[in-house]
Amino acid sequence: MKRLWLVLASILITVVLIAPVAVFAQDTEEDPVYEGMTSLTIIENISKEQQTEIDLGEKGASQGDIIAYTGSLTDQNGEESGISSGFCITTDPKTGLAECVWTYHLADGTITVSGTEPDAEPNVDIHMPVVGGTGAYAGARGIIHEQHNEEETVFTATVEIATDSLLTATAPLTDTESMTDTEGMTDTEGMTDTTPSLEENPEAYWNSIEHWADLTKDEQAAWDVLGWNETNWESTDPSTIPATDTTAWADLTTEEQAAATTLGYDETKWAEVLPRVPEGDVDQFWNSIATWDDLRYSEKRLWNILGWNAENWTADPQPTAKPWAKLSDEEQAAAEQLGYDQKTWDVLAQQ
Repeated sequence: MKRLWLVLASILITVVLIAPVAVFAQDTEEDPVYEGMTSLTIIENISKEQQTEIDLGEKGASQGDIIAYTGSLTDQNGEESGISSGFCITTDPKTGLAECVWTYHLADGTITVSGTEPDAEPNVDIHMPVVGGTGAYAGARGIIHEQHNEEETVFTATVEIATDSLLTATAPLTDTESMTDTEGMTDTEGMTDTTPSLEENPEAYWNSIEHWADLTKDEQAAWDVLGWNETNWESTDPSTIPATDTTAWADLTTEEQAAATTLGYDETKWAEVLPRVPEGDVDQFWNSIATWDDLRYSEKRLWNILGWNAENWTADPQPTAKPWAKLSDEEQAAAEQLGYDQKTWDVLAQQ
């Protein structure tokens, strides 16, 4: 898709909903490839002017080269309705493999795609996972089937989202014209409000707010007490996640508990922030987490202390774990919070 050698095009992203189920509202003649999925088609052209190439390592195509971009979304009438942004990192310049992440910012939410993108011939499908979303697409899981034309300027993706993966699907959208709003994408008239409920699920609610500027001053002040600020709220670097995310309710200070309470948490709901404690085989549990984005923020923080991140979580081979005796006190504490002890950790280290 957005590959380092695709700097020739012009950015124009056209979104056409083609298969409504749950939150999408438009009839279609095309059925989803898989049952229980909702399909939409996204057509993209990529622009050189809105891309930045970072040539790392050896001059020319080499492992670690990065391309980042941002572009606009339009509806089928050519009206702007959002933005798209993403990046790709070359992992194997010989075969054209790259690790890519990109997000479609639509008027009613976002859809994020992440995975390994292979080099492909024109009009041949590649397949990548949908790993999440917000708003109408909160919790989205699925797959895209994408192919490009001969000139490698037009990319057509069928995005299939598992209907039962959506956290907040209620009633279908009835006004597709709302997709054409370009004034900050804040006019939600004519669409179903699918924002997670703060009262029922504060963690899902706050995770649906992408930008620090979208919080009120009081909310920012409360999150600041818990260690969050504009920098780490907007960041994907797990090392910036504050320690409160891995701190039990009883161990929070009185001020931190008060801040969490104003944000909708109590001791029970705060437990949904903390790292999960696996039952049974600890290593098997963590190996079952398919992608980095499936981890809680607290889990990302702990695994990052131990040397894992978004790039190497699914790498082959994965990072080699140090023996327990060589872990620092901080690393041992992180491993223990993830359910390991010396015996189970050393099994991991020997793999």
